[in-house]
Amino acid sequence: MKLADRIKAWLHRPERPEHLRRGELGERAAKKHLQKRGLKFLTANFRSARGEIDLIFRDDDCLVFAEVKTRSSEGWTRPAAAATAAAAPAVGDITTLDLTMQADDAQVHDTLCALQAPCGLTRIADMMAAADLRTARGTGFNPTEVRRVVERLLVAGHATRDTQGRVRAALPHAEARLREMLREPLRATAWFDAWRRLANFDHGYGL
Repeated sequence: MKLADRIKAWLHRPERPEHLRRGELGERAAKKHLQKRGLKFLTANFRSARGEIDLIFRDDDCLVFAEVKTRSSEGWTRPAAAATAAAAPAVGDITTLDLTMQADDAQVHDTLCALQAPCGLTRIADMMAAADLRTARGTGFNPTEVRRVVERLLVAGHATRDTQGRVRAALPHAEARLREMLREPLRATAWFDAWRRLANFDHGYGL
């Protein structure tokens, strides 16, 4: 296509609907506002099979999901009222949030989310063994394997390490992911059974 044809096509392009243009302006304003407050912008309009997230930021060791609603006047429903729980993004495992993460990373990260507390590598490996989780190669997760994956999660900001060297999944994703897993009956049962075996619950608390 010649330059003149491209210019002509651009000048006669169909005008985008007003609500889409207003929405884009709102997202740009929200992005600028949050960046001024010190948040690090990661991506916009993140799409997966589970839905779309308007804006994603990092605030120290926390991930921030922003659902942006733009209104042209006060006559409409307030934006905050439109951002209901139903509009909240589905969390998914860590591979849905970060395309650099692999299946093994997701297994370890889900274990950290299930434990919900700072844990040592041996404890994490024991929990994964109790849940019968396997690597992509089909082997069990030993402490060395867990350490390798945990380092990847730490570098990517999906996990934090305290002064005692214990690791936990970064908030708020950890809590949201646990709630999501507990809504899946098979997954919730598997994690609870793993915790019972790890804590030797039936032996220690017989009725």
